[in-house]
Amino acid sequence: MDPALRNDLAGVFLVRARPGAIDAVDVRPTRIRGGRAEPSEGLERERWLHRLAERCRALGTRAGVGEGRMRLLAPLEEPVA
Repeated sequence: MDPALRNDLAGVFLVRARPGAIDAVDVRPTRIRGGRAEPSEGLERERWLHRLAERCRALGTRAGVGEGRMRLLAPLEEPVA
């Protein structure tokens, strides 16, 4: 683990989709310990969530934080070819 990069922090992405569209994406923070992903908790989890949400918003993606997760909000439609 690199303390500056915090490469021990990760996320599990839960995607709700239907043909042609993604309805929502929930991101649940995890921490890698001993080669295993464990749920992240407390202040570490909240900081990670809010930092990720800020970065998503900076790219124009609607993101909300609550209940220990971040949700990317619809519409997240696939481009039409």
